[in-house]
Amino acid sequence: MRVLIIDSYPLFREAIALQVAKVIQPVSIFEVGSAEEAGALMSVASPFNLVICSLDEHTYPWLRELRDKFSELCLLVVLDVKQSFTELGQLHGVNGVLAKAADLHEVNNALKLVLMGESYISPSLLIAQVLPKGVLELRKREPAKRSLLTPRQLQVLKLVATGLSNKDIANELNCSDGTIKLHVSAMLKELNVHNRIGAIKYAARLGLIVNG
Repeated sequence: MRVLIIDSYPLFREAIALQVAKVIQPVSIFEVGSAEEAGALMSVASPFNLVICSLDEHTYPWLRELRDKFSELCLLVVLDVKQSFTELGQLHGVNGVLAKAADLHEVNNALKLVLMGESYISPSLLIAQVLPKGVLELRKREPAKRSLLTPRQLQVLKLVATGLSNKDIANELNCSDGTIKLHVSAMLKELNVHNRIGAIKYAARLGLIVNG
């Protein structure tokens, strides 16, 4: 997955990049300081899957153009609680709105939700002021077909979904039972589910498997 982070402060970009790398694997992360730099990069680079952008008066029109040009792009905008939300309702296609003061736990949750096709608004923004109707009706999108799992974990997940035991999966992948147990444990933790059934439902929702 390819992610572009846009903010004028390098330290903020680096902090967000660290959280993105924890949530998404594999990932290629690019950082720029302005919408102008982002536009120049996007004109020569391969398409991005996710754009995380701090908003100011200069980025509103650029983001509208970006949404019109890349309709499937996942767009997470970052706002300070003191900023006005008036123009944000005109963006038509924001997948999530994150408070700039959000802690690391909230950033992780917001990333996972928007990548799964859900929308997100930071609670601190909701209580700071009345949001325009367009903001409260954030764009829902089809979940990304790319899993948050490693390729090997995804392979194990698909075999789990067929009903195979750890031993059967180990035989299928020519490895030990212990290795499969480690993969399953890591997979459940990454997906934030408690058992194999929860993992199967998650995979079905992402479109990675057909939940028969």
